[in-house]
Amino acid sequence: MVKPHVLLMSSLILNTSMAVGCASGFMESARTPPAETYQHLSDQAVLYRQEAVDLRAAAQYYEGKAQRSAWETGQDSDRTQRYRDFAQQASVQALEADRHAEEYQQQLL
Repeated sequence: MVKPHVLLMSSLILNTSMAVGCASGFMESARTPPAETYQHLSDQAVLYRQEAVDLRAAAQYYEGKAQRSAWETGQDSDRTQRYRDFAQQASVQALEADRHAEEYQQQLL
């Protein structure tokens, strides 16, 4: 059985040696290579562009549903308004996704 004071001392020695090693600069700082950074930014830009495309498709879908609902009821019902709200929200989110994609694209330059 390991005595508590032996365990405590070995733990202190290990922690002290790690702290001294890190403070002395023995450990090299982690850096992301430019190629990996470029690929990450490019991937993010593509993902945001695809999200914008999907959101625009959803906006068109809900706008079509709103038009059909208005035609069926002959007026702007609550259901029609909900569809229009969904379409508007999807359009706003698509613009936001485009903005994010543009930010990532700018970082690539």
